[in-house]
Amino acid sequence: MIMKRIFFYTVLFLLVNSLFIFSKDNVERASTYNPNFSSSKFKDWLLVATFDKDNIPSFEFIEKSEDKYWELNNEDTKEYKYSGKNSKAGMFFISSMTYYQYRGYNPLYTEKRNRENADILKRFYFYRFTGKGGGIISLDNTLVAIDSYTKYVYIYGIPVEENYVFGVEVPLKWGPSDTVSYKGSVLPFYKYDPVGHVTEDGTVVLYPSYQNSFLDKENRYQPLYNSKYIYR
Repeated sequence: MIMKRIFFYTVLFLLVNSLFIFSKDNVERASTYNPNFSSSKFKDWLLVATFDKDNIPSFEFIEKSEDKYWELNNEDTKEYKYSGKNSKAGMFFISSMTYYQYRGYNPLYTEKRNRENADILKRFYFYRFTGKGGGIISLDNTLVAIDSYTKYVYIYGIPVEENYVFGVEVPLKWGPSDTVSYKGSVLPFYKYDPVGHVTEDGTVVLYPSYQNSFLDKENRYQPLYNSKYIYR
């Protein structure tokens, strides 16, 4: 009887301890971080993307201005856009940068799928950009999705067709990250690991696991999954 009790409390201790160790707040985001700033900020904040020599992205949100703000571009898909400054990716500069924002509408889903998932999608903002790499290569890339409730950052698109241009792989077509199979399961994009979070001043903190994936040819752009992350 005593041995059974010892075994029971040992298992209970390990279970509680594992939940603490693997809780979401103890993985990438400090437990002291408060994500409860107003989600309305995303309606005005403008996303800016830059890329280093290894094409690892960095994002930040900046305040709108008199001549830079989200303009409605397509009411049906809740698409907004603004013209940004030139950027750079590896050895190429990117001109004609145009950013797109979708409010509660995943641009890689069908209209039917958006309608069926409207309740959960309404909390997300989706981003992509178009531009000219080196002034000649047409780019049309998905970026990230932001959960306006938790302020977590997610991957929502993966390349499904690529081509080499001057020795560089350039995505030509994108599909929803929901098509990625993990251990035989296909998860909604928001149930994969968040790859970062947004702070109240507009800083986008990207996690090393996401940044390092760009150095791995097989896994770059791919969503990550680790049971330490639990969607709430």
